[in-house]
Amino acid sequence: MGRKPTLVDRLGARYIHRLNHTAIGHGLVVRKLTDVMTLRRPAHVLGIPDVLLAAARGPRMPSTVPN
Repeated sequence: MGRKPTLVDRLGARYIHRLNHTAIGHGLVVRKLTDVMTLRRPAHVLGIPDVLLAAARGPRMPSTVPN
């Protein structure tokens, strides 16, 4: 069995979840996430001010759920 997630682990996971949600309607966040996931850029680019602000604001477009 693995260890229990720490507070830092949980906060990091929530931030990444928020970035994924924000990426739905925000080109900058999509590019930065893609760069990090494809190892083109180091993970610290997800902490630059523009990305942090975008995550705080959330997605630009409302997410739609198909009927």
